[in-house]
Amino acid sequence: MTKHQLLLLLHLLFLPCLFISCSKRSLPQSESVGFYPYRQGEYWGFCDRKKQIRIPCRYDYVEPFCEGLAKVNYKGKWGFIDRQGQWVVPPQYELVSSFKDVYAVVTLNKLRGIIDRTGKVVVPIQYETVELFYEGRARVSRNGLWGFVDTQGKEVIPLIYEEVGPFCESMAPIRRKGLYGFINLKGKEVIPPQYDEVDLFREGLALVKKIYLLGLYQQKREMGHSATIRPCRQLS
Repeated sequence: MTKHQLLLLLHLLFLPCLFISCSKRSLPQSESVGFYPYRQGEYWGFCDRKKQIRIPCRYDYVEPFCEGLAKVNYKGKWGFIDRQGQWVVPPQYELVSSFKDVYAVVTLNKLRGIIDRTGKVVVPIQYETVELFYEGRARVSRNGLWGFVDTQGKEVIPLIYEEVGPFCESMAPIRRKGLYGFINLKGKEVIPPQYDEVDLFREGLALVKKIYLLGLYQQKREMGHSATIRPCRQLS
């Protein structure tokens, strides 16, 4: 086995993780110094390092502050409070994510959408699945089909795909009729579905796989399309 083939096999080990993220994401941290989740009896609030109460323990559950807001559960519903313990987003949702880049996913009546830090709904709560924004596009699904919305909540790429991944370097993997390809931010199928597995673009390259075949695609940014620089080849 050549060195090139060995490298391709090592990359292949990471293909199952292909649609996780374009960039590293860290877990929410209590970045507000002195604010730590604290339980007193049955209820939760926030205390400082000396266990002095900073926000009264009156919630069913709380999570650490993230981007200046904390998600809290009050009487079975989720909302967000600020460091003064004031409601920024009243408790009304069945589920909420932590805020990332000023947006959070919320669930109401088993449907999902996205709100901003003021509580304004920016992506209508009408989808079965919603992911947060990457490169100004959020993945959404309805009736088992996927597409993308922009930060205004407009469906800029129709829900016609069996699966989609996040945008990375202005390209997103999509699956149609069981095969994978890539689209750009405008929804154009730059690389038509033809592969069994694909990875995200990184530094202009994406690993692609056909059964028993591996190859690399290089993105031509200035042309707005892609071209094969290392065609799929059989490993032996």
